[in-house]
Amino acid sequence: MAYLIFENNNMKFFTQEDPNSDSCLIQLNENSVVKEVDDDLDIVDKLVTLVDGEVDIQDIVISETLDIDTLRFHRDQKLKETDLWGLQDYPSTEEQLAYRQALRDITSTYTSLGDVVWPTKPE
Repeated sequence: MAYLIFENNNMKFFTQEDPNSDSCLIQLNENSVVKEVDDDLDIVDKLVTLVDGEVDIQDIVISETLDIDTLRFHRDQKLKETDLWGLQDYPSTEEQLAYRQALRDITSTYTSLGDVVWPTKPE
């Protein structure tokens, strides 16, 4: 047997050790709900919640809009790290300027954070 531990109807833990036993390291509180499940329950890339006292498992669906927004967020962070290189009076190298341009172009090349191949940041 395996156990799912929920708090406020959201899964917090998956364990194969009985959470009610003295040897279990998981601390239950008054909001904890424990459900027994099969050992081989697949919860990878799943949203596991408690609905009306029953375990509800849904596939996680990442929308294309969310994915491109996440890609832009990470790209923007990398650009911020090199903002100094973009100043007119800063002695930037060609490699540094090319790196910043490659970052700006990344969203026209890739649409998913999982697929992106980041350019190598020069010194």
